[in-house]
Amino acid sequence: MQYPHRSSKRLKALDAANSRESIRRRRAHLSCGTRLTTYGQAVAVVPVLVKTDGAREAFDRRKLKRGIWHARAKRPIAAQAVEQLAINVERCLQSSGQAEVSSRVAGDRVIRELKGFDPNAYVRHAIVYPKLDSLYNGRAEIDKLLAEQNASSAAVVDSQPAELPLITSN
Repeated sequence: MQYPHRSSKRLKALDAANSRESIRRRRAHLSCGTRLTTYGQAVAVVPVLVKTDGAREAFDRRKLKRGIWHARAKRPIAAQAVEQLAINVERCLQSSGQAEVSSRVAGDRVIRELKGFDPNAYVRHAIVYPKLDSLYNGRAEIDKLLAEQNASSAAVVDSQPAELPLITSN
C-alpha cells in the first residue's frame, strides 16, 4: 500500500473492522504519523465454464436461475429456493479453486438439488440437460423416480399404527 501524499510505502495497520461488504483498516504513516482509512473488498472469483464444444463462457447466475425457473414453471417451488439453489451452485464453483470448470459440474449440481426439491422440475430440467438425451433414458429415469416415490409412501404407511376394530356391545 502506498501513502497517497508521499512516495513512501511505510504504512502500519493500526486496526481493522470487518463488515459484510468490506474491510475497513486504519493506517498510520511511519515517518510522519499521519493517519488514513482504507477500504478493501474481497472479490470472489467464479471460474469460467467450459462447454462441451470447447467454448468458454463466464458463469452467469441470472442465466442459471432462468433455466431453473423454466424447469419449475407451475410447480410449488418458492422463489427463495431457486435463488438459494443458484447461490449453492455458484459457491460450489468458487470453492473448486480452479480458473476453468466444465459446465457439467454446474449442471450436475443443479440436477442433484432439483431432484431433492421437486421430481417434476428435475425431469423437466434433465430432459433439456443432456442427461436424458433419449426417450428411453427419460422413461427409465421417470420409472426410477416412481419406484422411489412408491417405496417412500409404503414406508410411511408401514410406520403408522394399524387401526383397531371397533368393538360394540349389543
